[in-house]
Amino acid sequence: MKGSRSVQNFKRRHLFKLFSLFQSHRTLHAATVTDYLQVTSDDLERRFKDNFLSSKIVNLYSQHGDVSLAWWTFHHLPNKDVYTWNSMAFAYVSHGRFREALGCFNQFFTTSGLRPDFYTFPPVVKACRDLLDGKKDTLLGFEIRDRGSWNAMISGYCQNGNAAEALDVADEMRLEGHGLEFELFVSNALINMYAKFGSLGQAQKVFWSDGEHKEITPNQGTWVSILPAYSHVGALQQGMRIHGRVIKNCLCSDVFVGTCLIDMYGKCGKVDDAISLFYQVPRKSSVPWNAMMSCYGVQGDARDRGLRKNPGWSSITLNNKVDVFYTGNQTHPRCVEIYRELRGLTAKIKTIGYVPDFSFVLQDVEEDEKEHILMGHSERLAIAYGMISTSPKTPIRIFKNMRVCGDCHTVTKFISIITEREIIVRDSNRFHHFKGGTCSCGDYW
Repeated sequence: MKGSRSVQNFKRRHLFKLFSLFQSHRTLHAATVTDYLQVTSDDLERRFKDNFLSSKIVNLYSQHGDVSLAWWTFHHLPNKDVYTWNSMAFAYVSHGRFREALGCFNQFFTTSGLRPDFYTFPPVVKACRDLLDGKKDTLLGFEIRDRGSWNAMISGYCQNGNAAEALDVADEMRLEGHGLEFELFVSNALINMYAKFGSLGQAQKVFWSDGEHKEITPNQGTWVSILPAYSHVGALQQGMRIHGRVIKNCLCSDVFVGTCLIDMYGKCGKVDDAISLFYQVPRKSSVPWNAMMSCYGVQGDARDRGLRKNPGWSSITLNNKVDVFYTGNQTHPRCVEIYRELRGLTAKIKTIGYVPDFSFVLQDVEEDEKEHILMGHSERLAIAYGMISTSPKTPIRIFKNMRVCGDCHTVTKFISIITEREIIVRDSNRFHHFKGGTCSCGDYW
């Protein structure tokens, strides 16, 4: 029996290594994933007894483009847990199949008997938003009566920028008398949302209104939520005031609060202060190191220190279909149209003042080639695809896995002028809402 368990544990570790391999090679076809999994296990269905591994398989099939195989795996699980339900809902949303995502969510509530967690609601809120084309939606019809589920729903709305709906849920909870701990959670979620949108005034309003109630004491989540609001807009003096409150609460050595302070000082140009804070926080995890590298990147010191970035990509969802563009991508079926649109847009925005910023090109090539490289940035490809695929003046929504580069930010502002479109870009830091030549970030991100 002991030997059998050892063999099973060995196979389980081997599967995890395969998962890492598959995740690093996103171009593999789903059939290839299936072949490897079948070779690895004598009886794949036996793996379904392990919900965590099965959820990994669902995610892998989704990542490699086959939602049907992801659903087949999910369907054959004998005992589904909340993690596997979340994986299936996320798979549907990732591929623009929002009706199926909502159906999965509805089935979760009506048949599973499980309680949702903080990863359940964000994809479902996105599905509601996209299906209803931005109209107000609500999930209050579901029978949710425990505080953890209410909190998860509020978090889901806030992560998708639905402040009104989050406040509706909060009002429902107040009627049920969930107490001060709940009030603090709602405040933290709202502050975090406003910070991501660059609405410093709204974030401060929530933060300081809580401060007036002496019975509500800020926790770690409060500081981690409010500090990015200052770093996103470069409000150094106001951020230093919050730093003083952090010192008063003896939280400077907290790795997460300290990392937020590092990020704030770095983005405000105070790299020396960021370095000083870096040496005050525990550095066993990658969190403060990532913040410090980000500081160097913002100040243009990344190349001098030998740092390299991961490949950038941007996605756009149109007609329930998600298209993903990588920097320099020339494999899209409409590639010729996309680059033709980009060349036309670039020529037009040059007539109203656009000048390419070649400092964002790392390659040592001629200027003409540098301009072509900038044109191939993933967010521009996604925007151009949105332009040729939608009616004039239709808003365009883009998701990007990394921080928007400065030149692309400038280009998008100009494009919003000549096309009279709203362009919303969600990058790794925040939301950027471009309209009429301006951005909601105030050119500080």
